Amino acid sequence: MWRRVFQLQDKRSPHFDVYAVTGDGELQEGPIWESIMYAGYKRVDNLCVLVDNNHGQLDIVSTLHFPYHSLGESFKSFGWKVLEADATKYHTVCKALHEFKYGERDGRPTAIICKTTKGHGGLSDYMNTHKATIPNDILDQEDKMQLLQRAAREKEFFQFFNQLAVEEFAEIRNMILKHAASMNFKIEKEKVVNVEIPVKTKKAPVRDKKNKICPCTIT
Repeated sequence: MWRRVFQLQDKRSPHFDVYAVTGDGELQEGPIWESIMYAGYKRVDNLCVLVDNNHGQLDIVSTLHFPYHSLGESFKSFGWKVLEADATKYHTVCKALHEFKYGERDGRPTAIICKTTKGHGGLSDYMNTHKATIPNDILDQEDKMQLLQRAAREKEFFQFFNQLAVEEFAEIRNMILKHAASMNFKIEKEKVVNVEIPVKTKKAPVRDKKNKICPCTIT
């Protein structure tokens, strides 16, 4: 994974950013830290790595073989800029990505430590694992409970949204309606409806997979 990342580090022209995703379980392996050290040394500040910091791994989902004293400080020690985000919420991750994309660059690559919990959002402990075969009765139970949660969220939303049905809040109400439409949602009376749209697909063009990166740019 990382070899390809550093083949893409050429920042001269045209400029582009490179994103990679890893996890704290994977970061227990040594070769990745060689790449992290290299990126910091080469000042690859167009590189952003998102770390799924869920304190588990493939075979033992509830703990790590080598727990970190401070994952962020480990990245900083190799010359990285570190941001942290509660990855159970969309807006905190978006804010961190926005800071990397549009913030000032100082030569340091960026690591976004995404604080997560395995199985978050699921209501059954079957979700807190890897590669599980979930029985149909558990899937049915999960589906029903998720629908109940959605209904409760919709009810809470409409308690707020219906308060905007006065002229002084018309701009806010229209903004919400416009944003919902951009995600293919239609807000009706006491109900949010998914709008089905035609799928536009076409055959992907033939790709030239030959590596055109000059080795001299990654030494």
